[in-house]
Formats: sequence, C-alpha cells, structure tokens
Amino acid sequence: KLKALRRRFPKLCVDIRGKGLMIGMEFPTDAIGYEIAKGLFDNGVLVAGTLFSAKTIRIEPPLTITHAEMNAGLTAIEKVFKDVNAKHFEAKKIPVRK
Repeated sequence: KLKALRRRFPKLCVDIRGKGLMIGMEFPTDAIGYEIAKGLFDNGVLVAGTLFSAKTIRIEPPLTITHAEMNAGLTAIEKVFKDVNAKHFEAKKIPVRK
C-alpha cells in the first residue's frame, strides 16, 4: 500500500524501502521530509528522521501492531501526503479576470 501511495505522489515521495515493518520513506528535501514527519506525528503516527537528515524518515511500528492500527496509519499517511503534495506540487489556480 505504501508503494501504491508512492506511485500516486511521485514528486513528493522519492522512494519507499525496507523489510517487514521497518520502512524508510524518502522525500526530495529535508524540509518536505520534516513537514511529512510533523503531519504524521500530528495524526498519531510516530516516525523518526535518519541520523543526518529529515529527507528520509523511518516508520518502525511494534511487532504487536494490529491490522486496524496499520490501516489507521496508512490512512494518516495518505492524508498527509495529499496535504503536502497539494501545498508543494499541485498547480495553483489563478482566477481569470473578466
């Protein structure tokens, strides 16, 4: 599901990689990575940056995570991706004067 989100938001999410529940999400800049991390944290998804930057953030849920909790996390990730993508990558509509 995360790879499907990456395909939907190719300018926002550069890569998703990892094994099992340890997932890394990479973004084009540190600022966007930080914005995604903050949005996820505000929506109840705990993430962490990597040692040197926020360009790549990690998701490391506990092994006891339930399917319902995973689905809630995926819903939050999709919401934050939509919000940040709209802010940075969707064309702004300029009103036409008549």
